[in-house]
Amino acid sequence: MIRRRAFLFAAIAVIALITPASEAYGAPINEVGIDYYDQCLIETGWELSTCGGQFYSGGTSSGAKYKNEWKDRCDGTGYSSKWYQWNGSSWVLLSGYPGIDPGCS
Repeated sequence: MIRRRAFLFAAIAVIALITPASEAYGAPINEVGIDYYDQCLIETGWELSTCGGQFYSGGTSSGAKYKNEWKDRCDGTGYSSKWYQWNGSSWVLLSGYPGIDPGCS
């Protein structure tokens, strides 16, 4: 009985190791991105999770005043976008596209 359980456990472990993650968990539903901007709405950084399961990033989110989080459905049937503003301690959802600070030209 103990040998049977040990064999079953070993077989399950081998199957788990050779099964690709995409088959085990399914493909992503959305491509998801976050773009970070300064007070003049100049992009300072970005993050992207693709429909293929890859993750990319560049620039920096440090010091960003605004961020835009967006989702694009992998099947091409929808897109959504939300803007946030940093208030010094957390990101606050905005009702729409932020205005550019008066000091920017």
